[in-house]
Amino acid sequence: MKKITILGILFIVLILGCSNPEVQTSDNGESEREITDMTGRTVSVPQDVESIVGIGPGALRLLVYIEQQDRIVGVEEVERDIKRPYIMANEDLSELPLIGPSHGGDAELIMSQNPDVILWTYTSASDADRLQRQTGIPVIALEYGNMGSERETLFEALEIASDITNSQEKADETISYINHLIDDLNTRTKDAEKRNDVYVGGLAHRGSHGIGSTEPSYPPLEFLNTKNLASGIDDNHAFVSVEKIIDWSPGIIFIDSQGYKISQDELSKAAFSSVEAIQNEELYRLWPYNWYTTNFETLFVNSYYMGSVLYPEEFSDISIEEKADDIYKNFVGEGLYEEMKQMYGELERIEEIVSD
Repeated sequence: MKKITILGILFIVLILGCSNPEVQTSDNGESEREITDMTGRTVSVPQDVESIVGIGPGALRLLVYIEQQDRIVGVEEVERDIKRPYIMANEDLSELPLIGPSHGGDAELIMSQNPDVILWTYTSASDADRLQRQTGIPVIALEYGNMGSERETLFEALEIASDITNSQEKADETISYINHLIDDLNTRTKDAEKRNDVYVGGLAHRGSHGIGSTEPSYPPLEFLNTKNLASGIDDNHAFVSVEKIIDWSPGIIFIDSQGYKISQDELSKAAFSSVEAIQNEELYRLWPYNWYTTNFETLFVNSYYMGSVLYPEEFSDISIEEKADDIYKNFVGEGLYEEMKQMYGELERIEEIVSD
């Protein structure tokens, strides 16, 4: 009887040991597992990650999206600026120890905080290997993606980050919420009579720019089944000439707050007086969402606001303030409508632009 029991126990132990072949043991006896990052590198990370840092545009934001704020032990200098929603909602992050400048941090400063894992966006396999050798800390390279053709890339980044931090449930919730918002915007507008006279300008792109700065495939408009007048330009970002905008004579112009002052000065010139949107005072403010790459939560807030302007009947049940707070809560953990309004101005019709 004892012999059978011992054999049975040994059999169970053998089965359990083989059921998770990715789990390994490091030189110091800690359990590890292998993660394949988005450059195809295979990296061993601790089974239980207790501390982490994110470097590169959007890395810290991804960690906030999966509610890993409490495990972050250091931030790049750029994160001391609290004008981005994920920092506004989690101001304690801006007070964490510095781990270097933007776009990659500093190896020695990262080592001083001794994180279990480093997440690095917008990097290469060779640079990730180099930083891993310098620090002796696992480096996971991630791509950031977007809300257009690279949406699945974003989802994969969230899934890898959540796998490392054992927060898969929150990543699944975030991905599901994104898909819900996109489906809702599409359902509201797919059968609506489309506006074909819409232009978006003043968009930030490595700094502030005027009315000619635009994104031909502007995601908030794409979600509304509506085209930017600049959509024929084959580029992610474009600078449109004053003459072209005047020639288009858009009926509605949306202006990004980041470029509002520059755009205001330009649009007040007599050359724009013939533009329909100027004549009818159909100009509207948007909130900037490009800052250390895309703040996806603000992108969706802009989508719902633009929908309420372009298709008021289809969005008659939407309170922009309530919807914005709901979106920010789901992405970064706190409703931020009032804070964003104070920082960037109200999402509203602009009345103070008058042509000379």
